[in-house]
Amino acid sequence: MAEAEEMTEEEYLAELAKEEGENAQELSPDAKKVYWNMRSVTGVEFAPWMNVDPEAIAKAEKERKARKERAALSAEDIDGLSLDPQAAELGAGPCQ
Repeated sequence: MAEAEEMTEEEYLAELAKEEGENAQELSPDAKKVYWNMRSVTGVEFAPWMNVDPEAIAKAEKERKARKERAALSAEDIDGLSLDPQAAELGAGPCQ
C-alpha cells in the first residue's frame, strides 16, 4: 500500500481559503456582497452550518425590492373612494 500524503494544518487552511476565493470570484456583484457580509473581518464564516447560497439570497433581495417598488406604485394609484365603498354611495355626505 502507498502511504497517504499527510497534509499539515497550514496547507489545509490555505487550500480552503483558495477554494473559498475561487467560489467568491464566480459570484455576481450582488452575491459577492452577500458572501462577504456573511463573514467576519478575518474571513471566518458567521454560521458555517447554514450552507447558504449567496446567489439565491441576492436574487431574493432583488425580487423583494422590485415587489416593494411595485406595491408602492400601486398604492399611489388607489384613491380614497376605492378603499371606502360606503363613501362612493350617492349622498354619502354628513347627515343634516
